[in-house]
Amino acid sequence: MSSLSGKPLFPFFMAVRQPLADLVTMFMPAPDPKAQPSTGTGKPMPWFEVFATLYDSATGWLDWTPETTWNATPTEITRAMSAHFDRLVNTGVLVRDKATVKAPDLEQAARNEAIGLDPEFDRAGLRALKAKIAGARA
Repeated sequence: MSSLSGKPLFPFFMAVRQPLADLVTMFMPAPDPKAQPSTGTGKPMPWFEVFATLYDSATGWLDWTPETTWNATPTEITRAMSAHFDRLVNTGVLVRDKATVKAPDLEQAARNEAIGLDPEFDRAGLRALKAKIAGARA
């Protein structure tokens, strides 16, 4: 920089602009190809919050060590989180789309309530989960 003393900075800015943009882009997680297109209505998030959220996700949800987390790129963390959520959906632990959740059977709920059972409890879902678990062990 001392060699540029007394000279215009414009050529310097033009030379470093693209490499700096590339560097900043590397810090951003790659978009999830399965995600819905953004509506642009989300709240902007400061960098420190983005990285704190990524750290929390990797150490909390993925159970990675802090060392592993700090050595991972934002894209590696977000892809691992996406795969983790896919696994939870595929095993029935998590429902990603509320539209796929079936409506409760009102007649069954009334019968359950009449005999003193919780009308909101999904017994068919419990039986299906037990069968899935039993099938996984076989």
